[in-house]
Amino acid sequence: MPPGKLSKIQVPPTNRTATDVGVYSRVMLCLLDLISLECVSSIPSYSYIKRIAFKMAEGMKKLSEEELYECLKSLNVPTRRSDFKTPTKDFIIRVFECFLKDLQIDIEHPALRPFNTIKHLEYPDIYEDGQRLILLSMIIDFITNTDNLAIYPRDIIYPKPKRTKKILNYLIVFWRFFLVKYATFQTISEDFNREKAKYDELLGLNKELEEKCNSFLQIIKDECPNKDELISLIASKSEKCKEMEKQKEILLEEYNGVKKKEKDLKARLTSTEVSIVSVKEQIKELDELILSSPDKLSTEIKRIKDSIHEEDLKIRDKENELKEKRKNIDALKQVVENNSKDLEDLENISNCMNGLHETAKNYLQDFQKYQEEKENVKKLESELQMKEEVHCNHEQNFAKINLKCKKQKETYTKTLQDLQRTLAQEQNDLFCMKATNMELEQRNTDETSSVLELIEKCKKAEITTDEMMAKFDLREEEIITTFKTDCEEIKNLVVKEYASEKL
Repeated sequence: MPPGKLSKIQVPPTNRTATDVGVYSRVMLCLLDLISLECVSSIPSYSYIKRIAFKMAEGMKKLSEEELYECLKSLNVPTRRSDFKTPTKDFIIRVFECFLKDLQIDIEHPALRPFNTIKHLEYPDIYEDGQRLILLSMIIDFITNTDNLAIYPRDIIYPKPKRTKKILNYLIVFWRFFLVKYATFQTISEDFNREKAKYDELLGLNKELEEKCNSFLQIIKDECPNKDELISLIASKSEKCKEMEKQKEILLEEYNGVKKKEKDLKARLTSTEVSIVSVKEQIKELDELILSSPDKLSTEIKRIKDSIHEEDLKIRDKENELKEKRKNIDALKQVVENNSKDLEDLENISNCMNGLHETAKNYLQDFQKYQEEKENVKKLESELQMKEEVHCNHEQNFAKINLKCKKQKETYTKTLQDLQRTLAQEQNDLFCMKATNMELEQRNTDETSSVLELIEKCKKAEITTDEMMAKFDLREEEIITTFKTDCEEIKNLVVKEYASEKL
């Protein structure tokens, strides 16, 4: 029933009895459910209290006065031993207030003030103390009602020893059970918050490590050249080396051929020089013979003439030979010219060989550079391997951290799933409570409608009683008047008879 419909309930402003207070408590209970207990500040769940109440209804042991006294003392409730024999209103209010304080339910919450003020303004004869008592009884009744233990305001205002012991017995067991459960819930929530903080720290560290890993990877990428580039450079240099080796072999073959030609020409030159020296020696011998003696000369001249004649013949033969030799000399000249050309070619070849020598030196330098570069490449490859190993170590560390994070995530997901299950159970309990609240609302609406019908019947009864009283008054007046007239007539008759008797 919404709070706006409360003004439709019209209660006659007569003195309140215990039944009227019971009606008000039922109305307050309905309204308390509609407010959805915003006065409950920080309990784990409102349905959780109700669920504990359902559990406490099973197998509860009765406590003696001494046990009740010790329990209340342990729960920090100021008590006396005489409070159990002769319970008072202040004692029960004190117990209920301590109980609700431990359950973290605030009666003075602003959510209940508008209702209190409406009630107070609408019915000024109900004081705030009465409202407070009704709220106390309603909230305690909401918890104890599961064990068919209804709490009424009269249990607070006019407490009885047996009744109070029964209520306290139930409340203390529920109270202690709730405190234990709430303490475990707080420890679980604190552990969860600690684990969540650790999880957040690990997430931050994980992000920092990821950033560092990415920066290291970028540095490695910037510092190290690509393997493909290095392989292409090495392949190109090896191809160049092979080409240079082929050129070297070709040049060596050409150089060997030129050397052979040079040796042949030198042999020809030596043979020509030897022939010139032999001719010079023959000329010297002739000169010596001419200068030796005249007798011999005459004989010799004859002999020589004969020989000259012979020699003329021979000379002719030799001239012919000389002609042939001249021809040969011309041929030799041509050969010499050719040799000079060959020498020029040889000089060119020697220049080429010098160039080849320089190119060979350059080639050797290039080869040395190539070896140095090869060593540098090996060093770079070793550095690359070292960096790859470092990278692998980083990846392994990163994988370990990821595994730790995954394990922690799994633990957190498990805890979250457990909490979600508890939440689902509590939501189911809430759903059940809402269903029970709906049933209670329907019952309350039925009760309020029955109360309204009773009030209307009472009004009608009052009207009929007023009408009957009016009729009764009229009838009484008529009877009185008729009685008076009859009495006067009887009096007159008696007076007349008495007067006639005297006469």
